[in-house]
Amino acid sequence: MKKLATLLAIFLVLASLMPVASGQAATQDYDLPNGHFYTQGNATTNGSDGFGIVDDAVAPFWTSYQQMGGPDVLGYPISRRFVWYGLVSQATQRALLQWDASTGQMILANIVDIMHQEGYDEFLRLRYQVPPLIPDSGDDGLSWDQVMARHLALLDLDPAVRDAYFADPDPFTHFGLPMVAQDMGSAFVVRAQRAVIKHWKTGDASPQAGQIAVLSLANLVKGTDLISAAALQPERVSFDATEVSLPDSVSPEFRNVILRTMPAVVKVTTIGASDRFRSGGQLSSGSAVIFDSAGYAITNNHVVNVDGLERLSIRVADGQFLNGRVVAADTSTDLAVIKIDGADFAAATFGHSAAVQVGQQVAAIGYSPYVPGDPSVHVGSVTGVGREIYEPNGVLLKQLVQTDAGLFPGYSGGPLINESGEIIGINTAVTTRRGQLDPTHGLSISADAARSAVQEMMSQAGVAYSSTGQ
Repeated sequence: MKKLATLLAIFLVLASLMPVASGQAATQDYDLPNGHFYTQGNATTNGSDGFGIVDDAVAPFWTSYQQMGGPDVLGYPISRRFVWYGLVSQATQRALLQWDASTGQMILANIVDIMHQEGYDEFLRLRYQVPPLIPDSGDDGLSWDQVMARHLALLDLDPAVRDAYFADPDPFTHFGLPMVAQDMGSAFVVRAQRAVIKHWKTGDASPQAGQIAVLSLANLVKGTDLISAAALQPERVSFDATEVSLPDSVSPEFRNVILRTMPAVVKVTTIGASDRFRSGGQLSSGSAVIFDSAGYAITNNHVVNVDGLERLSIRVADGQFLNGRVVAADTSTDLAVIKIDGADFAAATFGHSAAVQVGQQVAAIGYSPYVPGDPSVHVGSVTGVGREIYEPNGVLLKQLVQTDAGLFPGYSGGPLINESGEIIGINTAVTTRRGQLDPTHGLSISADAARSAVQEMMSQAGVAYSSTGQ
């Protein structure tokens, strides 16, 4: 048995944490299929990046965004899609949109109330002079009209704030009910469920004296972990193969092969039924490669075998998010087959393990949270074949291809391809020397093992599919 005795295998499903970005105006936006792409919410140095908001099989964010007033009312998108309290969500500069699939409705989250629930009252007080939310049983036993009247009466404490509140075309939807109104020294502040309205005092020496300010969601969450930094990382308008950066050692022929294969690689996000809104135990991401144009793809079992899994969200090459489901999974090989809703997808084919030689050039493709947007590529060479490792659950994986192509977290389930564009491995793990963090080798399940597993799983599931090669 060939063991990597001094090496520790690390499986490549991981969420990233990057600096939080707040909204900033740019100059351009673009039409997308079933949606629109805005650069105006991008605060990075790359002005061409931004955030798309679209309708797809998961949720009608673009239609709902327009119906709610679009950028004039909600501001520009400042995030990708993510999950809060089990709901697919997307943030704009002034609101957090959430799709409630059980009711078929797009709702706006009570972001300021949630900040109270998550212990951010002191943060809001110190940074923005927002009064804390005090438990109040005064609404008990009242009708809805009486509850509204009681909370709206708080606005009468400052007529300028009241005027600003009712100047909004739909204040109940966009701001929610006022919850607390308090003189905070330099400003009178009304804390509503979804917004904070401040009236700076005229006697204050600051430039804001006498002005009314509605604090945006983008400002309120800055410096918190309420929305993951990965969700706030801008993306590109669509897949642009001409922007893929490859080493000079890659021949033009191999470059073209890589670019032709990349559209068959998809991002897999697992969405659970958890009532937690932060990314975490019930939310992971990895990659997959389509082997059948009808939408069948292979990935790692550890990518989709997540406790509490409710469904899969699949990002395909054109930037769309489609629903997916697990067709079959095999813990003994750490492989799984998924089905993506739709048809006529780009697909890759399997090569043969016997043809893999130490020293040959290969490319690993996958979606990493460290490289937002399009799939990324690492080119390297085969450094070993027939390797074996134990997974954390004790399962022994055999027939692994070892390479020096760097594999990022998120590459799990993506393909390792040869210079003909054939799948010669499914990226599964990296190895590091004990006590070190930098990966020393990438490990991929061989094409023969993957092909055999696909045939067995599809047969057991009773699914007909295109040939994976013989």
